[in-house]
Amino acid sequence: MKKNVFTLFFAIFALTMTTKAQDCFKFMPQKEGTVLETTQFDAKKHKTGVSSLTILTRTSTQLNVQLESKDAKTDSVYKVEFAYICKDGKMYVDMKSYLGNQLANYPNGNITVVDAGELEIPSDPKEGQELPGGTVLVSIMQQGISIMKIGVTVSNRKIEKLETIKTDAGDFECFKITQDTESKMGFIKVKGSSAEWISDGVGVVRSENYDKRGDLVSYSVLTAVKNK
Repeated sequence: MKKNVFTLFFAIFALTMTTKAQDCFKFMPQKEGTVLETTQFDAKKHKTGVSSLTILTRTSTQLNVQLESKDAKTDSVYKVEFAYICKDGKMYVDMKSYLGNQLANYPNGNITVVDAGELEIPSDPKEGQELPGGTVLVSIMQQGISIMKIGVTVSNRKIEKLETIKTDAGDFECFKITQDTESKMGFIKVKGSSAEWISDGVGVVRSENYDKRGDLVSYSVLTAVKNK
C-alpha cells in the first residue's frame, strides 16, 4: 500500500514538474528547426539588416538556438549560439541575443564574451509587473589584444498592456515589455529605452529602440516563421 502511494505521489510530482518546465517556453516555438526571420529598420523605415533565430534543440529545461544577423549595407554576418533556460518555472534568455545586430560587422573569431547576464521572461505575465535587468559585455580582439568593448545594460523592466501586433508573418496577441537601456561602444555610452512585444509560441514579434528624448531610433519586426 505504501509503495503504491509513493509511486502515485512520484508520478504526480513528475507530471507537475514537467508541466511547469513546459510552461517556461510557452512564448517560444516548440518545434526544433523552426526559423524566426526578423527584419530591422531605422527610424525612416530604411532596411538595415535581417536576423534569423533557429531553434536547434529543445529539452524540458533548455532551448538552444542560433542567431544569425546580416547587415544590409555590408552583407557581413554574425552568428552566435545561446540558450533559453527554465529555472523555477520562469524562462531566462541569454543577453548575448541583445548584441546580434551590433556585432554583425565583426568576424566571429575576434569576439570574446566578458560578461553575459540573463533576462527573465515570465510564464504568466501581469500588467504592471516589474522584472529584473541585466548586462552583457563583449570584447573585440585583434591579435590577442582587446581593442574595444561593446555592451548593453538593461534596467527598469516592466510589463505593459496586451496588444495585437500585425506583421508580414501574421497577427499576434502580445504582451509588451518596456525597459531602459545603456549601450556602450568603446568610450561612448548612449542611454535610451526600448520596448518588446512577445507572443505565445513565437517570442519577440516587434521591438523598438528610442533615444533619451523618447524619439524612435530603430525597430525590428517578425517577417516570417519557417518550419523545416
